[in-house]
Amino acid sequence: MDHYEEHTDLSAGVSWLFLILFSIFILGWGMLLMCMVMDAPREWSFGVLPDTPGESIYSTVVPAPSAGCNVQVAPLPGALPTRVGDNDSKTFQKGPSR
Repeated sequence: MDHYEEHTDLSAGVSWLFLILFSIFILGWGMLLMCMVMDAPREWSFGVLPDTPGESIYSTVVPAPSAGCNVQVAPLPGALPTRVGDNDSKTFQKGPSR
């Protein structure tokens, strides 16, 4: 029966003391770093920055109509083009049956 019992070398009080000291060490290390690492001097003078929305060509000039997009993928061999606006509710046509 002793084989299944938990045998600990440290008592509960020592375990809690270890956790508390470890937490204090981490907090102390962080505070030491906060005191030792100095902030860099701040320079807020960025100069004159362009007004990006005001310089956009779309803000004062109407863009030219696009010529459309290039076809990048060839149509499938058995595919038929779809026709939008037919009276039926189908938007796709079936290809030739095989």
